[in-house]
Amino acid sequence: MKFSLPSRKAVFRFAMEALVVLVIFFAVQAWLQRDMAKGPVPDFAAQTVSGGHVNAASLHGRTHLVYFWADWCPVCKLQRPAVRELAEDWPVLTVAMQSGDAAAVRTAMQKASLDWQTIADQDGSFSRQWGVLAVPSLFVVDSAGEIRFAERGYTSGWGMRLRLWWASLSS
Repeated sequence: MKFSLPSRKAVFRFAMEALVVLVIFFAVQAWLQRDMAKGPVPDFAAQTVSGGHVNAASLHGRTHLVYFWADWCPVCKLQRPAVRELAEDWPVLTVAMQSGDAAAVRTAMQKASLDWQTIADQDGSFSRQWGVLAVPSLFVVDSAGEIRFAERGYTSGWGMRLRLWWASLSS
């Protein structure tokens, strides 16, 4: 059996098709993220499900991940192990969007063995303040309180780590 290299025309065609796919992918990502918060972290003060208090100023000083999830979201459940592992190395604030009141979220977190600092966003108003319309969504906030990255949909653990690392270098 003889092996032959693809023609230049075939390679060029493949490269052009790959470029079109990438352009479409990034255009869809930009469209999905168009309403998400940018710039300074939205001003907020909230109580966590464990009874603690958190506000916008508490995100200053170190690069943070702000992760929006829901107990009913299957993609969030797939992403859960990556966020759990990430929380061992980076500060993480999570927001349980439309997953019930603080007691319901606390119960769901206990069942899943999650010990994240979490805000229960029962009616979705906190999420809307950040421009979050779907979960999972995440924001990487640098040490100055500026949103450096916003993502909607599944994000790999390495993708989250890379964004946190990059934001920590530039702040």
